[in-house]
Amino acid sequence: MTIDKRFVLHTETGQVLYPYQKHQKSTGRFGFALTHAGNQDRRGGGDYTQDIEEVIRRVVLEGWGVRARAEVGEKRDGSFKLGARAIVGYDVAPEFRHLVASAAMQPRDLTPAYEERRAEQAWDQVEHLTTEDFQEALVELDEEIDHSLYALLLGLATAPEQTLSMQKIAEFGGYGDYRAANLHLGRLGRLFANYFAIEGLGNQTQVLAHGGVGTDVHGHWQWTLRKPLYEALKKGNFLDSVADLAVTEADEIDAQLPATQRRALINARVGQGGYRQRMLRIWGKRCAITGCDIECVLVASHAKPWRDSSNAERLDPYNGLLLAASIDRLFDQGLIAFDERGLVLFSAALGTSNLASIGLDSTAQLRQVHARHKPYLQAHRVRHGFE
Repeated sequence: MTIDKRFVLHTETGQVLYPYQKHQKSTGRFGFALTHAGNQDRRGGGDYTQDIEEVIRRVVLEGWGVRARAEVGEKRDGSFKLGARAIVGYDVAPEFRHLVASAAMQPRDLTPAYEERRAEQAWDQVEHLTTEDFQEALVELDEEIDHSLYALLLGLATAPEQTLSMQKIAEFGGYGDYRAANLHLGRLGRLFANYFAIEGLGNQTQVLAHGGVGTDVHGHWQWTLRKPLYEALKKGNFLDSVADLAVTEADEIDAQLPATQRRALINARVGQGGYRQRMLRIWGKRCAITGCDIECVLVASHAKPWRDSSNAERLDPYNGLLLAASIDRLFDQGLIAFDERGLVLFSAALGTSNLASIGLDSTAQLRQVHARHKPYLQAHRVRHGFE
């Protein structure tokens, strides 16, 4: 059964009834059950539709009945129509007001109440999200979440008690101030809200974190990451990816960074931790060229050099390739590169016999090239004189 709260019927006692989609056992049909005189929803009768606009037109403009039920209080359920069985009015979502503009009975002006119900439903959905829900979303949305958005999320996740001000969150993403971070964290929240089909939140960031924890010592508003999302990040080794926020060498790591970030930085610099795990997922645990699946010889390295990359670029698993060790060494030294299509480009210093010995020839090509790989591959070509 699927309730639709965009069209509601009001009883004389103030109860709210919602149309819902159901199966008709005798015919196997599914949808909103519409009825009119001589065609009742029994013994295979009634009209079934999954179009809520048709329901609104039939019930409001043509006097049909619709199967509806109450969610709270008395569990009222049945076929109802306007002006009968104590139905004294109706309301529709704002986007459907044009459908009933010519109706004799106009909707009650209950838009604030509708929005309130919608927000309550959204909050209920958010509060019931599990660690497993977020784990699935992180995997499915991986290609849509760019490196700067991950930096925002992971910065919040590694903060004490997973609580951080927007100003500090902005620093992780490389944004100038909290306003830009607000915008982009909201964009990340919208990706998750759309994935979970959650509508009605006043602030999309609320899918990821909750406020109400006060301000920091500087008076800046703070967010706390939702616990199921934090657990999903931990279980998926995403938190180790924060390693890419600095460099490996101890004297180059900001001494003011928290210990967890310093440790993660070292892991990412050497291609370990969450950075490596995400690279392995992107390439299916196989060399990007040969398909070799001996995991211990696969190297996750950067295409744009570490020292030339921003913190956000260091976090980006598309800033690099997963390659068998011997091929990775050629790529790292600029003896090979890749064009826009992923075709291998060879330095004149390489001999054909040497290439053959490691399984490469002029037809070698990356098994896939994502749009996010291209700027990094171009930076590598430019750096090593291939263009």
